[in-house]
Amino acid sequence: MKMIRALITDDEEWVRLGLREQVDWNTLGIEIAGEASNVDQAIELIEKLRPEIVLTDMRMPKRGGVDLLDYLYHRHPEVVAIVISGYSEFEYAQKAISYRAFDYLLKPIEEEQLKQVLENAVEKIHTDRSQLELGMLRSKYVQNDRQIRDKFLTELFQGIYVKPTEWSNYPDDAEIFFSAAPKRVLVFEVVNFQEIVENVYENDSNLASYALFNMLDELMNKNGRPILFCNSGRQSQLLAVMEIPNFPPSVITAYLNEASETVRQLSGFNLYISVSDPYQDAKDAGNIYRHMAKSLSDIGLISPEGIAFAEGFHEERGSFTLSDEKRKAILVFIQSGSSQNAHSVLEAVFTEIESGK
Repeated sequence: MKMIRALITDDEEWVRLGLREQVDWNTLGIEIAGEASNVDQAIELIEKLRPEIVLTDMRMPKRGGVDLLDYLYHRHPEVVAIVISGYSEFEYAQKAISYRAFDYLLKPIEEEQLKQVLENAVEKIHTDRSQLELGMLRSKYVQNDRQIRDKFLTELFQGIYVKPTEWSNYPDDAEIFFSAAPKRVLVFEVVNFQEIVENVYENDSNLASYALFNMLDELMNKNGRPILFCNSGRQSQLLAVMEIPNFPPSVITAYLNEASETVRQLSGFNLYISVSDPYQDAKDAGNIYRHMAKSLSDIGLISPEGIAFAEGFHEERGSFTLSDEKRKAILVFIQSGSSQNAHSVLEAVFTEIESGK
């Protein structure tokens, strides 16, 4: 088992020597990593040695034990601080308590008393370590569990249909996906995902995606119980299935616009949002998503709010697709302020749609 590191701080060498010799530190699972004769030296050693236990005298020249306790309290609250003092004044004890000192020992220190305090400190450190390791394991489990969930739901929206009788081992909230109640699909695409990942999340795209998920999950759960998940093949995209009453588009747009603005203010993420027609049959999921994915690329052209309704997925509107050449031309004309040229291209597009070409 890894030894616990301790630092002894006292301006009197004979006190430090007495503490070293008074108990068998190794038997307790502790190694004395260093000694300091003043607070400044102690702080330097704390940063260098990273001890888990610090024993400190209260009265020392220039800066006293209170200064060291203050430093530990604000910079290293995980360190177990044990106060050793020749003074029993209430003021010192009160200060030690306020800075959450683990224990307060009065000189001269009895061997059994010191041993008992150190044993208690070791027990606390081992307990804290176990809780930390458990927390890390839980975090890893949750992350893996979420990745499995995201993959399953993404496959459903890619048209890999799973019969309700076969999804007992899948996410509990997938029940909404298979329910007969009218619902809508929402696709959230982060337009500036890579920029935010680089500038805010230090190139950690997983962390950026997780942060976006948490924000949207909290916002959307205020208005129902949606299925929200990340597209397992596209970190900049989240999807939601939500039982939304048959509100008019203006009401839904206002709700989503508020959510989008909140996300932008909190994180800098700029969202495009595509909203499907109401649907009931889970088998339509693949068709719905393909139709919405096409509409996402044109949202910047047709909606200043970045929100659009991808209507008519049942009709399989594959008879007309805006070409990349025309899309780029429209964007260039709009960005350059040439509204007349943009209008001419759009007129040609509408003519093609009407003629069915």
